[in-house]
Amino acid sequence: MSKPIARQKMTPGMTVLLGMPGHSMPGEWWLGSVVWADGNEMLVEQQGLAGAGQPYKHLTDVSYVRAIGTIAELGEIQRRCREDLKPLIDAVTAAGEALRAARDAVYARLDEIAAAEPMRDAGGGI
Repeated sequence: MSKPIARQKMTPGMTVLLGMPGHSMPGEWWLGSVVWADGNEMLVEQQGLAGAGQPYKHLTDVSYVRAIGTIAELGEIQRRCREDLKPLIDAVTAAGEALRAARDAVYARLDEIAAAEPMRDAGGGI
């Protein structure tokens, strides 16, 4: 099974699960293979979208590593993270929808207020 990332030294050939720290959700993480690493950055090779196309390499910060292991282990880690986070993600989604509805209500009320006010001629003209 994978070890805590803070104690791991990235070495060529490692299979890693990558994602933007503090931004990407488990469903957005991707697999890569370490080609080179210096402790701060690493060159990672990954397949094209959905495994199609030619593999390509990119330089990324080691902080993007979410887990290290075999493809099967990483798939399980990603699945477990999705499952564990589902209640929190659902709560955030519901709060976002409530906020969107509240904003819509504010703008609708502003439109009503504006429609009820008589139009005043500002003078001038175009």
